[in-house]
Amino acid sequence: MSYEFPNAPTDFEWTASQRQQYNIENYAKLSEEDAALDAALINGAVEHELIGALDSVIELGVGGVMRGPAFMVPMVRRGGRLHVTDVSESNVIAAEEEMKRIHRGDLGIWTPHQEHMAKCHPAWRGAFGRTALIATFGQQHIRHLTEAMADGLSLSYVAESRDPTDGEEEMDPIDAWRRDIALVCRATRRIIHLRQTDESSGYRVGEEDIDAVSVTCEQTEAELETNGFKILASHTAPKSGHTRQKGDPHNFSGFSGILAERR
Repeated sequence: MSYEFPNAPTDFEWTASQRQQYNIENYAKLSEEDAALDAALINGAVEHELIGALDSVIELGVGGVMRGPAFMVPMVRRGGRLHVTDVSESNVIAAEEEMKRIHRGDLGIWTPHQEHMAKCHPAWRGAFGRTALIATFGQQHIRHLTEAMADGLSLSYVAESRDPTDGEEEMDPIDAWRRDIALVCRATRRIIHLRQTDESSGYRVGEEDIDAVSVTCEQTEAELETNGFKILASHTAPKSGHTRQKGDPHNFSGFSGILAERR
């Protein structure tokens, strides 16, 4: 699994056209791999009685992808808090604008995702709409996460996060990845939701090539367990054809996800 952290220190800022292109290419239709992953993680949440179990959830590195918050919102109790974040100010603004559109009843490309989630379990009916209703928005850097700041943390594509501005040019990528997983675990009181691509070294947004650390799902599970979490559900899509590497557009070969709970 590679973790591409949009929350990692970077001078890369998504443009509106890049966000639109990325979402249309990847989410305008629901892939079989994406659907299977949603089903597996929803089943895990239901099996472990997580519906309405969390007071607060933070979505990290949302980019332009609304699926993560919509997946988590049934686990937020009525009156609970869902905070949607990114390190990039423009991504936060774009996410808020996207949620305003959804709140008006226009799901756009998320329509098949919403329909599939609702088929998986009734608690996910109207998940995108409820997300739009309760979400707050703000910037959040992974390095600035504080201890036990939310019941649940949700994130996709955790990336290599060496930061030249922090004097870490020589930091080993795996060490940086472990450090960031530990920060996420420390910040979570109960549930972590991660999505990633198995053994991918990066991806492309528009004309920008993004680096990532190539790690496996098993490595990630082991790292979460090392940090005091147990795995509730895990799913990896079959590796069909070429697994995404740096410079490649997004694809779902080896697309994976984990739902984990603090012991």
